[in-house]
Amino acid sequence: MTNNFKVKPLLIVSAFLILSDLLFIILNYYSTLDAIKSDTRRWGTEVQHVFSLSLDAKATGMQQLAFFVANIPKVQKIFNQAKMVREQFPLEADNPELSSLRSQLFEYVEPSWKLLSEQYDVRQLHFHFGPGSTSFLRVHRPEKYGDNMNEVRFTVVDANKYGKTTKGFETGRVYSGIRGVVPVRIKDENGQYIHVGALEAGTSFTGMLRILSSELNSSIAVLLSRDHVQENMWHDFVDKHFCKNCIVENFFIESDTDPKSKDLLSREYVAKLLKEGKGSVFISGEQPLQICVFPLRDYRGTIDTSLPDSGAIVVWRDASEKWALVKANLKQNIGFSLVALLFVETALIFGWRLSHRHLNTVIQKQTCTLRELTRRDVLTGLLNRRALEEYLKEEMSRFARIGSPFSVVMLDVDHFKNVNDTYGHNAGDDVLVKLGAVVLKIIRLTDRFGRWGGEEFILLLPQTQSEDASVLAERIRKQVAKTKYDNSDPVTVSLGVAEYKPDESLAMFLRRADDALYRAKEEGRNRVVVAD
Repeated sequence: MTNNFKVKPLLIVSAFLILSDLLFIILNYYSTLDAIKSDTRRWGTEVQHVFSLSLDAKATGMQQLAFFVANIPKVQKIFNQAKMVREQFPLEADNPELSSLRSQLFEYVEPSWKLLSEQYDVRQLHFHFGPGSTSFLRVHRPEKYGDNMNEVRFTVVDANKYGKTTKGFETGRVYSGIRGVVPVRIKDENGQYIHVGALEAGTSFTGMLRILSSELNSSIAVLLSRDHVQENMWHDFVDKHFCKNCIVENFFIESDTDPKSKDLLSREYVAKLLKEGKGSVFISGEQPLQICVFPLRDYRGTIDTSLPDSGAIVVWRDASEKWALVKANLKQNIGFSLVALLFVETALIFGWRLSHRHLNTVIQKQTCTLRELTRRDVLTGLLNRRALEEYLKEEMSRFARIGSPFSVVMLDVDHFKNVNDTYGHNAGDDVLVKLGAVVLKIIRLTDRFGRWGGEEFILLLPQTQSEDASVLAERIRKQVAKTKYDNSDPVTVSLGVAEYKPDESLAMFLRRADDALYRAKEEGRNRVVVAD
């Protein structure tokens, strides 16, 4: 009786310790799983932002290429002559004079088009008459012209209607693309600009997805909804463009980076995300994955938010290492618990906290690394466009609170294309890297300098008025002109300076700086111009 009395409390204590260990293991497992799910949600948010920035940068690149071609005097002259012939003979679909001008323009632009399509991932170069969008010349397909696309080329319609540049994703009658459109203008005898039409440069998602997939170490798929495809594309072309393996639920696969994407996109958990329109999930099992889905908006959808989404973007990456970490952590805790049955609960809790802290540290480091990568330009190491926009908004908030003045200097390398064409893209990259280093040596620690896109940079100067900013800009201009490069001749830069005005939007502020830069270019380059 006495022995049983002594054994019973020991059994109770042992059972309590075992149950405590089991409870500890279960809590640790689910806490770790929650941490990975939180990391997946953060990753999904970062991926969506990176995709948006990449899409905007690609569209901007198309704009820049179109702008380059549209500002060639001979192109402007021929296109304007064609416009006048069309206005003179509006009822003739295609008279001989108009055909001759189309041929002249094609023969002049074709060599440049070949270079653009080979080196800059351009798929389409298209001249449009206004109002609306009437095809004059498809450089990529010169035999097809004269068709009206008012109902699908809203980028072109707006460029002709408002005389402004437009950009974004858009689905046409035949295929979807990332487009940049610029108005084509020519000076009349009085020096006034006349609107001639619009020039569109476009490309597919393929090149952009290939680069993003490598940088994010993920697979990506661009999906278009059935309603969007049926509304915009010619019905007899849909079957030709999309094969049977390109249909998932209520979507067509427009582009992807994984030949086995159809299998993943057909799974139930992806279908649920597509139905909800957005979200991020972690999937365990034989092939652990992190998956995120977010909506795809076309150009018109970004302007009119009441319109439905054009499709969805699906991004997924292997999560085997993260899942292996969870399982390894679980095994470690089981072994630790078996050895620690004689220890008190405090020791078990300490071990749980230690392992949990370690896992959180690993996840936080990975998250911080990804966040930092999204704020830095890959080539120069300078701040990228996203980071610069954040700092600009901070300065605008500071101005609203305490009225602290600030200015920006928009800087662009003169004749940068000549550097690439003459000495190669490696030499061009060297120029951009060294230019960044030169500016960083001149500016203050509180100033923010980064690459805005291509050969264009922005310098943010807190607590600085335009007069002081122009002095610093002139100093930068002189120092850049004196800088020598290993693989190319010295270059010059044109700079536009603008000081922030009360109640001004970020877009208006940057537009004034860009206009000043544009005037610096027009006035001969290698100079500083201050916005009014």
